[in-house]
Amino acid sequence: MKRVRSLLLFYSFSLTLLAQNKEVDSLQTLVSKAKEDTGKIALLNKLSACLRKKNNYGRATSYADEALLLSQKLGSQKGLALSCMNLGTISFGKADYKEALTYFQRAGTIFTALKDSSDIADALNGEGNVNYDQGSYPKALDCYFKSLKINEHRGSPSATSTSYENLAYVYKNQGDLKQALSYEQKALALRETLRDTFTIAASYNNMGITYKNLKDYSNALRCHEKALQLREKIGDKNGMGASYNNIGLVYKNQGDYKKAVEYQLLGLKYRIEGGDKNGVAISRCNLGSLYLTLSDTKKALDQFQQGLEEGEALSSKEIIKHCYSGLSNTYEKTGDLVKALLYNRKYSDIKDSIVNESNNKQIAGMKALFESDQKDHQIILLNKDKETQAAIATADSKRQKVIIGAVTLGLMLALVFVLFIWRSYRQKQKAHAEISAQKEIIEEKNKDITDSINYALRIQQAILPLDQKISKYLKEYFILFRPKDIVSGDFYWFQEKDGKIILAVVDCTGHGVPGAFMSLIGNDLLNEIVNGRSIHNPGHILQELNKGVHHALKQEETNSRDGMDLVICVLEGKRLAIAAANNPVWIYRKNKAQIEEITATKAAIGGHTPAEHLFETTLLDILPGDAVYLFSDGLADQFGGPKGKKFKYKQFKDLLLAAASQPLPEQKKNLEQAFDNWKGSQEQVDDVCVVGLRV
Repeated sequence: MKRVRSLLLFYSFSLTLLAQNKEVDSLQTLVSKAKEDTGKIALLNKLSACLRKKNNYGRATSYADEALLLSQKLGSQKGLALSCMNLGTISFGKADYKEALTYFQRAGTIFTALKDSSDIADALNGEGNVNYDQGSYPKALDCYFKSLKINEHRGSPSATSTSYENLAYVYKNQGDLKQALSYEQKALALRETLRDTFTIAASYNNMGITYKNLKDYSNALRCHEKALQLREKIGDKNGMGASYNNIGLVYKNQGDYKKAVEYQLLGLKYRIEGGDKNGVAISRCNLGSLYLTLSDTKKALDQFQQGLEEGEALSSKEIIKHCYSGLSNTYEKTGDLVKALLYNRKYSDIKDSIVNESNNKQIAGMKALFESDQKDHQIILLNKDKETQAAIATADSKRQKVIIGAVTLGLMLALVFVLFIWRSYRQKQKAHAEISAQKEIIEEKNKDITDSINYALRIQQAILPLDQKISKYLKEYFILFRPKDIVSGDFYWFQEKDGKIILAVVDCTGHGVPGAFMSLIGNDLLNEIVNGRSIHNPGHILQELNKGVHHALKQEETNSRDGMDLVICVLEGKRLAIAAANNPVWIYRKNKAQIEEITATKAAIGGHTPAEHLFETTLLDILPGDAVYLFSDGLADQFGGPKGKKFKYKQFKDLLLAAASQPLPEQKKNLEQAFDNWKGSQEQVDDVCVVGLRV
């Protein structure tokens, strides 16, 4: 069954019911006395949030609307964005997904213009949650990963815990329950340090669902009962409804259907009282499934039908999908095969639309039509055979004339039946032909797409420097290059000019095809700056590259915030000049047996960095046996290991230090083996590029 959760944003307040009432009264007094300024906007939004927590969506909307109008009147962009966030959260709570998405996107646009990273992350979380609940998983994933990166960078426990939970939902959707549980436990640990009852209860609720899916029912009940206690404490009726619902599901899995129905009915009661339309529809789906298991088909049909009507009103594809499935199974149990097949086809159609595979949906629908027609023909054949046997048995007791008449009638019916089967066979052949044709079209399109990406790979490989060129100037080096997808957003760049060796490792925004486009822009600009304009000072190279990215992407006129992090080194004899944007450089000093870090300028190339930003150049001497390491963040950010954590820079540095005496090709093998072992069966999260060289 579809997950149930609250929208967890930075603006949430977890208070007891009494404290909430007192705060509402206090805020109302302050609002009535406040002057029309930004302070009043903040008070109105806070009052709205408190009322939302009490499920008083009508009054919450009224105060949020007032805050929005006042923000527009005063020209306060920050106030306007926060009011949109508040209204988006209210709309999400009411399951008004279309309106919620509009408000979150509007807030995100304003926050981006204000360059407020924390609020951008919250808007992305809101947008991701709406997309997830509507079954738009790719859009949800895009929002969650963007939000996670921002929250990790700014180090906010509250926001990071929300990102952990969102990642857990993704892993659940992919079937990796242990990984999901790991992220949920991380979120709970952060929330307990914040003593936020509301979000702690949500964490226990989510962990309970995961334990149930892992068939660890004892821990599932423990977590859900803990969540229920916390929600009773703060008077969260919608949360209580969700907890009762989830406890009922655990009892259902244990086979205790009496208790399961009891808890589901309690869940439905509290959700109706709390005005949780989405939750009410989910409870009806669960009750329908229980009544079907208990063979009470009348009650099952009633619950599924009501759930379907509520799901359609909410435009919730997930709820509609489960109701179609339940209605199909229930009608099949009553013997109404026509309606069973009808709802089964509807279920198949909406399931395909959720995963956004329109071509596969068309094939599945035609295949289902063929299989259902075939099943109908088999039923007709079986019934006809029974009729024929009955006619023969009856004819044995009748006179010869009756027998002849019966046989004649049988032959006529048989002829009609043969004609019907022949017509059906022709239809089946036609369906097969259409399925084959559609399959060929899809395979051809997939081949075209793959061929195009592989062609892009050949282009990208052509711009990367050849080993023959690098080895001509560097006697000992290694390059570890692992794209996440076929093509990469990371790339390395090499040039020799006037006795100077110039080497760069670049990490462009994104990966795959979007990242590869950025890498082409970066490579072209580096060639122009170094080869065409003969600029060899690394700091000056980055300054010109920053201007070039702003110009190429028209970032002064558009909302494009794409860019790149990189490090560039210029080696001339034993003298090394370094400039870095966000990514550091590591130097292994042989005489000290330690790694020295050259910190980067805390600014990216392009994006939010002003076009005239200055980048520092660091000069140092390289001694015999010293090694230089340039890298993107892909290796350090890889999730894996026994606890599903990041590889991190410390482990990366320790690995290089331990193998410092080894030849660089051996160091590369060590890094590759460590990366593969750490990643295990996990998906690679980003492009990886590491370059090492020894003087």
